Amino acid sequence: MKQFTLPLLRGLYLPRRRDYLNPFELRGEAAKPMQQIYESISRLAIMGEDERRSIWIRFQSEYDGVQWGYIHITTYREYRYMYIGAKRTHFAVCKWRVEPEDTADESANDFFGYKQAYREFADKVLPIIDSICADPRSYNAYINRYVPYALREGKIHRSTLNQIVPEFKLELKNETKTIEALRRSIEEDYPIFDAMTIRTYCRYFRAADEQFHSVLHDPELSDVEYYKKHKWHDLNEFDLDSETDFRRFAVDHYGELGLSRCNVHAYKRDDNKWEISIGLGYYHNLDRVLETITTCYETGYPMKIWNADKLLEIIEERDYVGFAVCTFHQYLGHGEIGNDIELDDDLLFIEDSKQRRAAQRAIIQAAEWSTLEQVSC
Repeated sequence: MKQFTLPLLRGLYLPRRRDYLNPFELRGEAAKPMQQIYESISRLAIMGEDERRSIWIRFQSEYDGVQWGYIHITTYREYRYMYIGAKRTHFAVCKWRVEPEDTADESANDFFGYKQAYREFADKVLPIIDSICADPRSYNAYINRYVPYALREGKIHRSTLNQIVPEFKLELKNETKTIEALRRSIEEDYPIFDAMTIRTYCRYFRAADEQFHSVLHDPELSDVEYYKKHKWHDLNEFDLDSETDFRRFAVDHYGELGLSRCNVHAYKRDDNKWEISIGLGYYHNLDRVLETITTCYETGYPMKIWNADKLLEIIEERDYVGFAVCTFHQYLGHGEIGNDIELDDDLLFIEDSKQRRAAQRAIIQAAEWSTLEQVSC
């Protein structure tokens, strides 16, 4: 029996589309090659919402050599959609109506000659789809064996990852105090206020902001003046000691420390008392945020810490690190996954290529990997 293989697509020339959520709309002849691909892939069983079906492809990139990519097709309302691309690159993001319009202006829809590119792509990929539909079991075995781990999802225990790549371990100046601050927050051992005012809030904001941005404390500058200076916020219209005016003041990004996704906010509790909290959204700011939390705790400005239990798990290496194809903003995770990394890009700081490949192999062996999505007819 002939062994299954995915042929390498060469000369792949399709329009680059950065806006994944705003696809080209194809009409007339321009839509026909993509409709052929759509109908061919539709022989496979539905794999997700909106009648999604997906297949892997291999292609030769002019700059990056051989790459693995994908074709996704979906249907939503009156449109059919197709996404063709690879990691961080969407070659073709297009849609066309399920019921074509008879009056479509085809000449305006050629996209600088892309109509011919779509035709040539269809001629190359349709035989590949035929081979997948003819023997889906062999295709599944092939991708399970050959799809790079950098394009798969999985997880590894943080302690194991830190042993393999020590640079991933958080380095804190006073880990004991940081853990103490987190535990105090979990136990709700932080100040509770009967009322919240702009003046009170600015005192805590300043304590956090000075530490986060390494600002030298100026004793001649009041907390309110500090806030006005660093947030470009005019407070002249507010009564600084009025809870009503604090409510008017506390809108939009009033508590964000720069553009860090680290926020100092005041919240009214169910018992009508107030608490001031600090929280973050991005994992890549975690070391700075933890140092800020620790300093505020040590200097008499303890706050409620959002996700304190998760932060404690990360420091004590009791959670997992996930693997994702693209981490984008590196958000702080929830559940058993504290954060995601990319197996390829996030190890580029290891300059020696042999050491980097050795680290990747060790990670692959130690990690738990999700099963790749399988196709069926």
